Amino acid sequence: MASKSQILANTKYAAKNYDRILLRLRKDGETTREKIQNAAAAAGESVNEFILNAVREKMNQGPTATGATDPEKENPAALPDQLEENPAADNPEPVRVPFIEDP
Repeated sequence: MASKSQILANTKYAAKNYDRILLRLRKDGETTREKIQNAAAAAGESVNEFILNAVREKMNQGPTATGATDPEKENPAALPDQLEENPAADNPEPVRVPFIEDP
């Protein structure tokens, strides 16, 4: 059994080195804790590792994975442009840079 000081040290370390995100699942929902645990076990991963891998995979797919679209790709004239010189190019022609306003 861990001593009170060891528990306190572990808690302090975790608070300093880790972030926590609360995930709430409906007990009667389509995705349940048990289903996630079973899927993680089948993949040979911990639940934490399984969820992190799913998040990383989703994040690497980019904005189209969420159904969001890039308005510049759909309609290049939709956003105003700024022109900047391209210092890396041999020919210092201006390059098109999308202008994004601060919210």
